[in-house]
Amino acid sequence: MTIDVLRVEWTSISDATAAILVGPVDESAVPVIVAIRKVATEVPLVVIDLSRVTEIDQAGVVLLEGLSHISNVGVVNPSDVVVDALEKVGHLGF
Repeated sequence: MTIDVLRVEWTSISDATAAILVGPVDESAVPVIVAIRKVATEVPLVVIDLSRVTEIDQAGVVLLEGLSHISNVGVVNPSDVVVDALEKVGHLGF
């Protein structure tokens, strides 16, 4: 049995700190999202790359939407799975 959990690959891009999300975004991702929020309080700009998100549910959409409302956080490159989930809930994007 394999358990797939969300992980973050951190990198720097110019003046930004990039968080590449890898794996599923669901309610179990709360600690990861909390950590990203904490980083956002300590750096000028956080870019969240969603290109490697493999699954997302309603809870995950809500978590990411919350991040997208932080003034120094940008959410980019949604994977097809993320785009599909956003369309299902009537959300146009981040």
